[in-house]
Amino acid sequence: MIVVFSEKDSDVKIVLRDYNGDEKVTNLKSNDDASMYGVNISRFILGLNNRYVDKDIYIEAYFCEEDTSKMQVGGSQNRIDEYIKSESDAAFFMFFKKAGEYTMHELELAWQLMEENKKPEIYVFFKTNGTEPMDTEEIKKAVDKIANTYGHYYGPFRETDTIKIELLKYISEALDCGQNILIEDGKIYFDGIEMTEISPDNIFAYQNNKDYRELKKEISEIKEKIKEAAQKEDYDALIKLNREREQKEKDYSELEKNILKILMKLQAEIKKNANPLLIEALRLAELGKIEEALKVLPSEEIIKSKSESFESRVELIRKTIKEEAKEIITEAKTRIDILKLDVTDPERFNEIGRIYESVMKTCELAEDYETVYSYICFLFDQNRIKLCLEKALKIEKISAGKAEPDLCGRLYGVAAKCLHYLDSKGSAEEYYSKLLELYERLAKDDPGKYENKSAESYTEAGNFYGNQGNPEKAEQCLLKAIEIRERLVKNDPEKYGNALAESYNCVGYFYNDRADSNKAEEYILKAIEIRERPVKDDPEKQESALAGSYNSAGYYYNNHSMPEKAEQYILKSIKIREKLCKSNPERYDGALAGSYNAIGNLYTNRGKFKEAEEYILKAIEIRERLASTDPERYDEELSNAYSNAGRLYNRIGNDKAEEYYLKAIEIRKRLAKNNPGRYERYLANSYRNISVFYSKQDNASKAEEYERKALDLAKNTPEI
Repeated sequence: MIVVFSEKDSDVKIVLRDYNGDEKVTNLKSNDDASMYGVNISRFILGLNNRYVDKDIYIEAYFCEEDTSKMQVGGSQNRIDEYIKSESDAAFFMFFKKAGEYTMHELELAWQLMEENKKPEIYVFFKTNGTEPMDTEEIKKAVDKIANTYGHYYGPFRETDTIKIELLKYISEALDCGQNILIEDGKIYFDGIEMTEISPDNIFAYQNNKDYRELKKEISEIKEKIKEAAQKEDYDALIKLNREREQKEKDYSELEKNILKILMKLQAEIKKNANPLLIEALRLAELGKIEEALKVLPSEEIIKSKSESFESRVELIRKTIKEEAKEIITEAKTRIDILKLDVTDPERFNEIGRIYESVMKTCELAEDYETVYSYICFLFDQNRIKLCLEKALKIEKISAGKAEPDLCGRLYGVAAKCLHYLDSKGSAEEYYSKLLELYERLAKDDPGKYENKSAESYTEAGNFYGNQGNPEKAEQCLLKAIEIRERLVKNDPEKYGNALAESYNCVGYFYNDRADSNKAEEYILKAIEIRERPVKDDPEKQESALAGSYNSAGYYYNNHSMPEKAEQYILKSIKIREKLCKSNPERYDGALAGSYNAIGNLYTNRGKFKEAEEYILKAIEIRERLASTDPERYDEELSNAYSNAGRLYNRIGNDKAEEYYLKAIEIRKRLAKNNPGRYERYLANSYRNISVFYSKQDNASKAEEYERKALDLAKNTPEI
């Protein structure tokens, strides 16, 4: 089968050639596989024409019946040859059980033309019942010629949908009219329109992915169980099943996108004739053979960043050409993309981190700073803040004068946030100043590209100044961000809505801390309204942001004596964060502990001590684990959790209060030693708390001892 595309006068012409090597096909309702597949695809092409004719793109489809009496030189075959020579940009070949003389002649002609002129682009597909082409002599010869003589990739298919998605991918790239492909919830969208003629279930890469099939089956089974639980009014089971369904659907959605990403990457690598190992790994991934694909790109071969052999290899690359470095990077990134297909394995993040780290020196050699930045963002998302800062500062220095201004701005932003997290006030302010100055200048020159990034920098700087006790500057920055984003949303609400929600949430936090309750509630609820809208792109990020808004609302309503509303919003936040933690605990555990801590305090205040204890101890469990590996970042949060536990047990007259108060004091003494201005007030509070405890225990000497310590701190720090 040949499909030839030619772009001329804004039109696209498609010639559809159906060939099975059997008798002449005259009845289009025949059960013959090849003819029916050809009819199916020709109808699909005509359907595309109906959609795109309004965009001045006309697709003309010809169904050429096979007639051996005409397929001789000088007949119809000669006309098809001339068409391939003169106008074709791409040729699609589809083989079943046979590989006939004329089809192989057309393939040979197309190959010669591609070698000479770089076109037509050639796409070859073999019908299969499993993962390999049909086992006939003609097909074996054809496979051998394509693979060994031409050295060209060939793909498998069971249903025509595999060919259709390849046609869409080709159209998406060949025509510069903004088409894009999206696969979501078992549906395929092209240029924003649902393609009802195609289903992922009939595309080879999806058919062969075990996880994809199993997830779909599991979701269906869970939905049946939900119906049964609803009929029985078993609400505990309903809550559990709905949580399980949401997690499975999230994994399913992520896998849909990652499989499509592999298919797009495979097409790109074939087109540029990348190294055979890379194409083989992608081919195996398409076949669903994930373990075999990973073996083709073994991590041991990639991870040599600290070995002498790698150092010598780097030297060799420096003396020769940077292209080899680019190949190493591409292999590593492909392995990362394949690892992302296994959405149910939390350990994949450790392997992704290892692969990124392995190619950092190679990236520096190739001046591939975008890959380095991807690694930096990965580290930040995984809460590996110290290493993230180290990489950001290093690449900022190395890339100075070489990288695009926007990359410099992104590096400033990451460095500023890391320094803020690590409580390095002066250094963080320096980078926030650099960030604001850079994006103000860039937005002035190119507002369409940089205005939203300028707003983002104002939001981040506003949060920083708010935490550092500079409310005037914080409010100025946060409101400037809102001003920019509200203007952007008027023109494109779908694109900028979530960014505006982020700004609303941040200014809501700010006004809540400033005891401006009306403004705080207004902005927090505005953020929730936007974030509760369904999204197609990056649902994980949207869910995380929504959980943050729910937590903000809970914090606000708790502070304003509306515990029922506070409980409602914090529990919503917990539900989302528990789901996110199942697939990526390293990234979301800290946020979940924050929600546990918030609901624990709420229940303590309301006298619901059993529930309070459950959540506060959950928060402590997470924060102890996090602080054991990164005390500089998590010690403050752990001391807060200990203090909350002490307060709870003191309220119910349990001696455990002493243990937790002393644990909080131990950490806060260490923090106050390094940063007295920030932490002495918290240490004084801990002294007062335990003094009250000892008073209730009739231990006057210890009560007096700790009250005196609190007073001594107050003498040195008047605001305490």
